[in-house]
Amino acid sequence: MTHKSKLPVIVFLLLSIVLFKDATYAEGSIILKNGMQSSQVLSLQRDLKQIGYFEAEPTGYFGVITENAVKRFQKEHNLTQDGIVGPQTMKILQDVLNKSTIAAEANQNTGSAENTGNNKNTGTEEDNKPLNATILKKGMENDDVVKLQEKLIKLCLLNSRPTGYFGDLTHSAVIRFQREHGLTPDGIAGPKTIEKLEYLLGKPTLNKGMSGSEVSILQNDLKKLGFFEVEPTGNFGDITEESVKKFQGKYNLEATGIVDLLTFSKIDSLLMTGGYNGISVVIDPGHGGIDSGTAKNGLLEKDIVLDISKKLKNILVSEGYNVILTRETDTALHHLSNIQASREIRDLNARTNIINESQANMFVSIHVNSLSEYPSVSGSIVFYNPDIPKSKTLAQNIQKALNEIVVEGVNRQSQKIKTAEFYVLENSEIPGVLVETAFITNPGEFDLLKTDEFRKQLAEAIALGIRNTD
Repeated sequence: MTHKSKLPVIVFLLLSIVLFKDATYAEGSIILKNGMQSSQVLSLQRDLKQIGYFEAEPTGYFGVITENAVKRFQKEHNLTQDGIVGPQTMKILQDVLNKSTIAAEANQNTGSAENTGNNKNTGTEEDNKPLNATILKKGMENDDVVKLQEKLIKLCLLNSRPTGYFGDLTHSAVIRFQREHGLTPDGIAGPKTIEKLEYLLGKPTLNKGMSGSEVSILQNDLKKLGFFEVEPTGNFGDITEESVKKFQGKYNLEATGIVDLLTFSKIDSLLMTGGYNGISVVIDPGHGGIDSGTAKNGLLEKDIVLDISKKLKNILVSEGYNVILTRETDTALHHLSNIQASREIRDLNARTNIINESQANMFVSIHVNSLSEYPSVSGSIVFYNPDIPKSKTLAQNIQKALNEIVVEGVNRQSQKIKTAEFYVLENSEIPGVLVETAFITNPGEFDLLKTDEFRKQLAEAIALGIRNTD
């Protein structure tokens, strides 16, 4: 089966879809700039991410990271580098998106022909399933894939038209959906994934004046998430409308007070991934990538703190916190900064930008200490900025919990909170601390830092300090 004859039609349809999509933020004389927050900004961030200029998670808030991404785009396309998305920047951005989307889908169709041939040769049982098969995965092409893509498009997870071919774009969209709704992120649309999609798309739109069991379920769900403070009645009145608006505003959805598909999806996502207690925390694992941090005998700070940070995230999410990691892999962040400075400063600047744009309640930057001149020094030390309210309380609570860690055979010294001019502390706008978890230069703590158990203890102590502060 060849796809060459389809390409002209595909190109035409893709251009139509992309041009129609432009209306989300490129219509008329809309200008997007730093400080704005809207669905148009969210669309802008997703588009910049699609073409490789925006590497953070889209939030709908136009902050320093978005501004820097726009400036990089403007620089590479000979536009005025003001970080403002006006008509000229919008036009060039849409031209680039058109070419990018067409190329991606054309590649998928080329791959489709090859994969179809391979499937025929294997003759597996799955290839012979009818179009209503309950498993859809990469490489398949049929009408059910079209239906799957249509659902993903409605959920704003897929930015291209439905082609019927399950390629890289669809695979990535399925993984994202699975992660957001507590499903195994394998990229395969199996029974559980399809069932969840059908459930969400089958939910009726709810608004003021309605009543019934669906409204009761909504009120109960909002109550679990901390957005509905009275007893559920099943009647959608002023209180419910305000609760919905508050929820939508918190999660960068259009605050209409109407419970649409995207609102239902976000509620389900939070419930399926641990719920939400109203508190957001940024966890910053120090260093990463080319910057290993301190090290000893092959044990690297960047690896230790990433592991502790992931453990801390799991604890907090299970308790209903919204958690943002500045990095989730072994990578440095200097490329996300647009300031003229050394690589180290740009890395720190990028971390600070993520913290400030997160609108979180607090942050914790996690590190490992080193003092080769005095190898007998041990213990955890928590640093804070005295100029930021609540930072001292957070530091005291985390320090207390860390000092209470007892390890048989190792004499860990109790430490006191300290102030210091660390870049992240000095430039962040929300309460936060920098935690030096242990001294890699201390023989006893060096051995402890290699163990999973001690890293768990550190994560649990930091979580306790956060819990006692919020």
